[in-house]
Amino acid sequence: MGSIRNEIMYFIKKHDYLVKDISKKLNITSQNLTNKLTRETITYRDVKKIADILGYDIIWKKRQK
Repeated sequence: MGSIRNEIMYFIKKHDYLVKDISKKLNITSQNLTNKLTRETITYRDVKKIADILGYDIIWKKRQK
């Protein structure tokens, strides 16, 4: 997937949401969310909220060597 923007957009689209739907639930404008994703300045808190909206948990897993 690569960038944070691509990963988040993948999951938003996978669940038939639009950026405006997610931004409304985050209480920010669509443009603000788009800018955060494009610039990769989105906070971990916002990423966790987006995951929650989409029904996901963020799990940290140790890489295998």
